[in-house]
Amino acid sequence: MKILFVWPSAENSIYDVGLGYRAALEKAGHTIYDWKLFNRLKLLAKAFDYDLSNLDVPVWESPQVAKLSWHASRMIVEDIVDFSPEFVLVISGMGFHPIALEYMQRMSIPVAVIFTESPYNEEHEQHFATRCNVVATNEKVTAERNNWLYLPPALSLERHNSDEVMPGEFEMDVCMVGTAWKERIDLLMSIDWTGIDLRLFGVWPQLSSSPNLIAMRVAAGVNDDPEALEVLGPHYYEHIAANWETAAIYARSKICINDHRALNALDAVSVNPRCIEVLGVGGGLLLTDWRDELTTILGYRAREFSYRNGEELNAKIHYFLTHEDERQGLVKYGKACVQEHTFDARAALLLRAMDAHLLEKTTKKILATIV
Repeated sequence: MKILFVWPSAENSIYDVGLGYRAALEKAGHTIYDWKLFNRLKLLAKAFDYDLSNLDVPVWESPQVAKLSWHASRMIVEDIVDFSPEFVLVISGMGFHPIALEYMQRMSIPVAVIFTESPYNEEHEQHFATRCNVVATNEKVTAERNNWLYLPPALSLERHNSDEVMPGEFEMDVCMVGTAWKERIDLLMSIDWTGIDLRLFGVWPQLSSSPNLIAMRVAAGVNDDPEALEVLGPHYYEHIAANWETAAIYARSKICINDHRALNALDAVSVNPRCIEVLGVGGGLLLTDWRDELTTILGYRAREFSYRNGEELNAKIHYFLTHEDERQGLVKYGKACVQEHTFDARAALLLRAMDAHLLEKTTKKILATIV
């Protein structure tokens, strides 16, 4: 199958999802044409003299990004004409403008999308999905509610593997990678970090005195937090970790904290990609807030990898930092549990749905000629 592969607008975080699916599809024998949305957004941002630092926000959150995306997404028509794909596959879709979906619909080009931000952006995803032929999502509840294909998070056995990560500067007791949502700040502030080498990676503007990050915080309407700046600021590693760095961080940390976003996620049951990646790397011990899918992945020992509140997380951090054999035992158990949760397996499910659509499309054409 010839697939035009639309990469997300982000060059970090969910970019890893693109890497995984692209490699799996090519491995399965399909011809892939890369269509990198973020390159087109950056080109247009320079042309319009726009800020380049905030291009990976959803189109509905920024009029500036919406304008750039409207121009950038329409460019896909030229590449469709040149490449003649049998399917267009969109990863995430947060930065891809729906105007391009309308054009592809007019051209009778089938579109598949893999949503990566369910259930947080479900209302916007529902609108996007109306012009797609195959719709998949990373959240089981969202998939069932909308009759979409459920594709749980996955890992790459090559990238997410501590044996393949070169030693580097990331040697620490505890790490957390992500964005500084208020609930995460509150969680970390409840922990006694005395004597513990904690490092925070990602976007944590409340913890920085950097002019650029302060400007980002102000633009996002996020209040400053002097107490968190004093307590957690010294632990903030001030740069957005690249994807290859993230695997190294997980490999070189003894404990990796994950805390799912709370916004619009009260009924969510699926874990985020970070859970699968940390388990797959097999370096740091995953400690995460609870999602029901943990039982599916980790079986009867799932509760050992989770915490219910800051008090329980604090206790587990201090316990496992002083009980190395038990920590390593859980890490090995977790790594063994996710070996089949690969992008190859997820891509097979996606391809089955895409093939079914193409078969239905062909059948309708044949029936139309008979009638």
